[in-house]
Formats: sequence, structure tokens, C-alpha cells
Amino acid sequence: MERKPDVIRALVFVFALGLAVTGFTTLQASESDQTVSTDQSGMLTSMLD
Repeated sequence: MERKPDVIRALVFVFALGLAVTGFTTLQASESDQTVSTDQSGMLTSMLD
């Protein structure tokens, strides 16, 4: 019978997975030619270079 994962291990796994996804999307965003800026109303707008 396998041991059930405890809550701490599950939380650490979810946290590590979130870090990996965030890092991957950050790398993808930095390689893209688009820049993101905010206009006067505070809304995010995407502008092509």
C-alpha cells in the first residue's frame, strides 16, 4: 500500500510547479518582440516595436 502524500509535500509541489510555470512564461515574454506598457487610465496595452 502506497503512502498518501501529506499536505506539506503537496503544497511544496504546487509552489514549485507555479515557480516553473512563471519562469517559463517570463522567458517566453522576454523573447517576444512585444512590449507591454500602461496608458493613463491604468489599463495594460500591448504595442509592437
